[in-house]
Amino acid sequence: MNEIINTTIIQRQFKLSDLALKTSDVAELMGYTNEIPDNIREIIESELSALDDVAGIKGGYQLKQVQSNISDYSLQVEKCNFFVGKAVFHYLKNIEQVALFVCTAGKVVSDRSKNLMNSGELLEGYVVDVIGSAIVEKAMAVIHEELSDNLSFKNVNCTNRYSPGYCNWDVVEQHKLFSLLPQNFCGISLTPSSLMIPVKSVSGFIGIGTNVTFHDYQCASCNSNNCIYRGKNK
Repeated sequence: MNEIINTTIIQRQFKLSDLALKTSDVAELMGYTNEIPDNIREIIESELSALDDVAGIKGGYQLKQVQSNISDYSLQVEKCNFFVGKAVFHYLKNIEQVALFVCTAGKVVSDRSKNLMNSGELLEGYVVDVIGSAIVEKAMAVIHEELSDNLSFKNVNCTNRYSPGYCNWDVVEQHKLFSLLPQNFCGISLTPSSLMIPVKSVSGFIGIGTNVTFHDYQCASCNSNNCIYRGKNK
């Protein structure tokens, strides 16, 4: 598959209106799967309106060669060995290449949430925090779908998105992931404690190969209760 893709770097920037983010998307992440209380709906709609022109929603990926090692459930990308754990390795063991991805809702969203909470508007601040998570999920879903569509023309498939910090994959390994990407890629940096800045950001792997498939998220086998993908399909 070397002739199909190599070290291609893709970067995208979005406006909130590009993502078709709905009130129900945010409410669902807050736990409202059926009826949304009027006060919650009003806050979500107000904050979505306030963030309508937000800048800084960015995401992208770099494609890399990869080797898998079943003996320790690891994936080697260039000089780095990623010990992804048995659960994640199960879905990535047959990959031939990997897309190292990052995505962020941007500094404006994180700052607005923090400022609202600091001023005592805790519910509003929490809603903006959840909106940030929803923005990242929507933006990364667009990028993932575009990658999948491009690969399908070459009869190549891609997997789900898998991130350090979930399913026993140590979050510290984000340092390895970021070391393989251009510095400050998509405007995201990493603290010594593995916290991404801006806070509303994600990173991880998308596996690529001719013998891989996309699976719905296997939430029952994962111990990460705060995962934004919990209970979601593609």
